[in-house]
Amino acid sequence: MAEVKRKLECLFTFLAESGAVGARVSAISASRVGLILLLQPTLAFVWDVLFFKRPTTELEGVGAVIALAAIYLGTPKTEPQNS
Repeated sequence: MAEVKRKLECLFTFLAESGAVGARVSAISASRVGLILLLQPTLAFVWDVLFFKRPTTELEGVGAVIALAAIYLGTPKTEPQNS
């Protein structure tokens, strides 16, 4: 029963995030939307570790940090001017 509850919570979180991102896509540049969407799987992993006590190896933690750093480095420093 606990496993079913956990899967439903994950599904609800995914649907809530997808709706929130989808509602604001037109107001944000395409490059920024792409980077925000790249955050979803990495942050889902982090939440799984923090909230659901997922057993994690050091290598997985390092991979998550590298992914977050790469997404940060890909973030544009300024928004392009619309003509």
